[in-house]
Amino acid sequence: MFGLTQRLGACQFSRVPSTYIRLQRKVWERSFADKSVPKFNTTTPTPNVDKTQVLKANTTAPTPNVDKTQVPKANTTTPTPNVDKTPTGSKAEVRYHNLSKLASVIIPVNANEKCAFPLYPNMTLKSLLSMIREERNGSTTDQIFVTDEAGVRVSPSADISDLIKSPFVINVNNDKFHVPAVNAEKPVTDTVLGTPEIRDLTLKAYHLKIQERLKEQRRYHMPYSEYLKLCDSYGLTDQQARDLSKAMHMTGDVLHFHSNAELSHLMFLKPEMVTRTLAQSLDLKFMTRGVPILLQKLNELLPEYLPLNQKKLELDVRAQASAARWMRGGFLYLVLQFGFLARCVWIDFNWDIMEPITYFVSLSTLMLGYMFFVLYREEYTYNALEERQRSKALRKLYIKEEFNWKRWHELHKQVEDLKDLLGHANIPEELKHSSQKAPVIPNVHLTHSAVA
Repeated sequence: MFGLTQRLGACQFSRVPSTYIRLQRKVWERSFADKSVPKFNTTTPTPNVDKTQVLKANTTAPTPNVDKTQVPKANTTTPTPNVDKTPTGSKAEVRYHNLSKLASVIIPVNANEKCAFPLYPNMTLKSLLSMIREERNGSTTDQIFVTDEAGVRVSPSADISDLIKSPFVINVNNDKFHVPAVNAEKPVTDTVLGTPEIRDLTLKAYHLKIQERLKEQRRYHMPYSEYLKLCDSYGLTDQQARDLSKAMHMTGDVLHFHSNAELSHLMFLKPEMVTRTLAQSLDLKFMTRGVPILLQKLNELLPEYLPLNQKKLELDVRAQASAARWMRGGFLYLVLQFGFLARCVWIDFNWDIMEPITYFVSLSTLMLGYMFFVLYREEYTYNALEERQRSKALRKLYIKEEFNWKRWHELHKQVEDLKDLLGHANIPEELKHSSQKAPVIPNVHLTHSAVA
């Protein structure tokens, strides 16, 4: 019993402190509440603020209210390193060819490679732009064009010869390459041939080549600008081309009237046609100063020349008639041959028998034609055959009539030369109707009486 009482008393005693603590706690809470002291809380109180403002405050700092136009923006990009790239507005290099004044412009086609483009005077700007585009792998997206120094765009149809006279700019996308004016007065072969004698010799060779090119032209005139381009293609400057045209005008190879404003843009390539047309239009008569002396020589030759020439004309007519008779005889032979073969095919025999005969007849005609070529070195034609017969008949008449053909040929040549010097107006009337060229006589063996 006593032991039970002790356990109960110990239990009550152990409960006293906890009860006391709870009571004391209530007293403290009341005293704190009276003094507006917040309740004791183990957690930290959260201030009553806007959550959106709290988030912004945690991420970025507040930006001061300043004028953005006055404060420059900070450069956040890193500087580009100095790489091998032609900057915008760079100057292109111009290089001259060693053997001529032909210039080439050198510009980059990519970051690591440059290319030289020749500036041919006879091509257009479109050709130059095409070459640049092809060297850039033929890209169709590249913007390639040319402007002048003022920024005015140049038409692709412009001539290179006109473009290179003043500075221009080659625009490749965003890059600009300034090309200076090409020195058009650069001496020909000045960098290789140093001595004046060799330079003069080279220029004379170019002059002869240009004259040959002009003589090959079939037209009667050409524009003077085209002549300048021809000279420029051989490396001659404009001044050298003008000097050459004046020299050729003085020698009569071509005609170019420098001082005439209406004709200075043309160069006449056939001077003889111009003088002939001018003489016929104005009825001009060209003659030498020694007309009386020439007339005296001509009058001395006429007594011997006129009888021989009259005899020559008669023999020519007879020889021509003989050749015409021979050609008619040949035609008659062909008609008789045709009639004979036709009778043999349809009346006397048949085609099976006559076929090999006609074949051999045709083959014999071919053999005769080939023999004619071998003997006379002329093509077997009807005109050649008639001329051959006329010459043959004329030889026989010379021998038969004892005509001195050699003497007539000498006199005829002298008379023709005097007629050319005197002009048509001073020729005697008896010679105007007896003018003829000396016929070409084949190489024949004449008797002594015929040539004496």
